[in-house]
Amino acid sequence: MSYYGTITINGTECIGTSLSSINFNAINFDTLLYGLSGQVSSIKPTNASSIAIGWEDDYTCGNQNHFYIMYDNTVRGVGLNSSYQLAALNNGSYAVTPEICCINNWNPNTDSIIAVYNCANNAYLLSKNGRVWVSGYCAYGISGGAGTNGTNLPFFTNITALNSVVVTKLAISRATPGTQNISIYALTNNGKIYAWGDNTVGQLGLGITGGIISTPTLISDSYTYTDIMAGGLGGATYMMAIANDGSSTYVRSCGYNGYGQLGLGNNTSSNTLQTLQTIGSILNSNADRIVAFRNSGSENGRGSVFFISANGKLWSCGNNLWGQLGLPITANDSVNNYTPLQITTGDIGSNVVDLQCTCAAYGGVSVCALLSNGKIRTWGYNGYGVIGNAGNSNSVTTPTSPNVDFTDVKSISIASNGSSVIIRDIGNNGVLNYTVWTCGCNVQGQLGLGDFNAAGSSHWTYSQVPLAIGSGVYVVKARFAQRDNNQCATLQIMLSNGTILVAGYDGYYALGNDQGTTSARWLPTLVRF
Repeated sequence: MSYYGTITINGTECIGTSLSSINFNAINFDTLLYGLSGQVSSIKPTNASSIAIGWEDDYTCGNQNHFYIMYDNTVRGVGLNSSYQLAALNNGSYAVTPEICCINNWNPNTDSIIAVYNCANNAYLLSKNGRVWVSGYCAYGISGGAGTNGTNLPFFTNITALNSVVVTKLAISRATPGTQNISIYALTNNGKIYAWGDNTVGQLGLGITGGIISTPTLISDSYTYTDIMAGGLGGATYMMAIANDGSSTYVRSCGYNGYGQLGLGNNTSSNTLQTLQTIGSILNSNADRIVAFRNSGSENGRGSVFFISANGKLWSCGNNLWGQLGLPITANDSVNNYTPLQITTGDIGSNVVDLQCTCAAYGGVSVCALLSNGKIRTWGYNGYGVIGNAGNSNSVTTPTSPNVDFTDVKSISIASNGSSVIIRDIGNNGVLNYTVWTCGCNVQGQLGLGDFNAAGSSHWTYSQVPLAIGSGVYVVKARFAQRDNNQCATLQIMLSNGTILVAGYDGYYALGNDQGTTSARWLPTLVRF
């Protein structure tokens, strides 16, 4: 049997001796890939250029293009390329299979790309050593000085204004669906935030409202930040950040606040970061410190925000039109909550480990929470059956079990088009056996269930996605890529051997399997790297 990969120990390639004498084939190589450490300095499969290890963090572009981070340290892009956002040598209107992206002033041997942020007509790269690149269409100052407004960057170009700092995360928000008036935030390793792009409502937190900031600019205050989040559509753009002074944790926010999503106790927008009301005093307790936050944008400008504490408690604020805050809908607050309140309805207590929320097509906000016991609870807008509530098309205001009360869920994802996906672990005796389940909108086959008729336009209960992946290969992760202005989305499934399965709308050949048409894929098919 031939080797599936090459093992290098202390800089020397080992063939036929010791550890490398084991024949690792395609089925069990992933065990070696994720299981060995220490003495092994590198493990490089012979087909590393076709093994994916990650995909983009996308911002409303799910049926236009995709990016993949590969095991050989390249980034590949597929689909829409009208503004050269794929940064590929074979530039054109689209790429039918993933092509290698060109990155200027980058050394692949010393620095790896750890994140891709996809904005449909442009994209950003973040490297391990904290450098940032941008490609595609330049407008509203979004290139950070790397390009000229109104022009295209045909390859990923370094944002040199950030080279003096080490960036650890980007956050991006889009003010209006389908346009490039976006705002970008960069968190550095010393806890500072730089902001640039559109500043229509003061969302950059720089103390001014309106205009465009074309160069990454430091938000100057005394706080040290540990995480950032940006959100909102339809002009309701805002940013939040978690700050820690060594003894207490704070959540601070700025930008549009018309629905109380900033949690400041009012509906007045702010062009500087301010500390949230109520939740700020709670955070003096170490156990109650906020460790994660989520937000939902909306095409009609509404927004809802959720906060998860270290001990699994959940808070929410903002718009509550569909009961998505997990709180009663009342008329006297115009269905908005201006101050974060803890969700205690249903069986939400101190057991939340993750939450995903999104604006479904045409405005409804849907929520799914993963609990520590492997169960999920869903609530909010239920158009298209997105929360799996067995045919109830009304809004659900209380966190409720979907049609099947799962006890083994490992991950959750909801798409803006009104579809949701979960991964279940039905393994035993230490054997991984992950299954993928979907529900909701299926007008382009994005649920991956093989429905080829009109009856498959929506699924009101979760169903298992049929996967033919072979013995020894298992699901690593799955998600829905987003889309901001219609019911199209892409289901992406990553397998342990580095292959990607996709289903859904194939406009611009974004699914990357080059089957000669741009029609929908109703069953998961392989991306052709």
